[in-house]
Amino acid sequence: MRWLRSLVSENLSYKFIALLVTLILWITVLGRRDSSHTAAVSMVYSLKPDQMIVNDVPQVLEVKLTGSRVALRKIVERGLEPVQIDLQNQGFGQKVVTISDKDLALPLGARVTAIGPSRIFLDLDHIIEKRLPAEVGFENGQANQHPKLKILSVQPSELVVMGAESILRQMTRLPELKITKEHLEPFAGQDEFTIVINYSDLKMIGILPLQRSQLEVRVERLKKSAKSAIKSEQRPNEKSKDNTGNDLTTRAERE
Repeated sequence: MRWLRSLVSENLSYKFIALLVTLILWITVLGRRDSSHTAAVSMVYSLKPDQMIVNDVPQVLEVKLTGSRVALRKIVERGLEPVQIDLQNQGFGQKVVTISDKDLALPLGARVTAIGPSRIFLDLDHIIEKRLPAEVGFENGQANQHPKLKILSVQPSELVVMGAESILRQMTRLPELKITKEHLEPFAGQDEFTIVINYSDLKMIGILPLQRSQLEVRVERLKKSAKSAIKSEQRPNEKSKDNTGNDLTTRAERE
């Protein structure tokens, strides 16, 4: 037992240092083992005030990474900074932007194995302003269910629209807004009423959100004329007549 006690107690400080060094080396080796991770990176497009992107472009990149566990752990905890795409010095028209690992701020020890998409196709256009007529109509089926409803006016009759020049040059009016059953229900029995509808949900590629989207639609419920009302009351009592002017009765009536 004495020899065992001396083996443990002798040079205790050196043995402790050796153990500590061993632990550090072991942790370092584990940290250097390559691992993999897939990160989502946001895209930020920098444009001039009179520029806009007409087509759909990706807002997020999928980046596949490999590297040490320590480096990848930093990415998992902190994420990656958004990729900045500077288009302010680009002219109008179709452009192609290539994304590489140089566009990513990676911690030491992390490497990029794949980026998707690595090429982005853009259609840059000039922003213009145009006044377009607003269109309002009845939803499919509502016109048949309410044949006596008439749209008297729409205010404002035109709206200012901003968007891509290539698209607005071809537009002559805004898409038609529909008056639905839900719009009409609160005004049941009223002869004349105003419905408020808007273009707030209008989403068109190349068209910016409208600064003013609300419309006031004046609707009239047409009344039956006295003459038509009398005819409708007399019609059920009228009997068919033959060519001689005599009333025609059915076999059931004669019996």
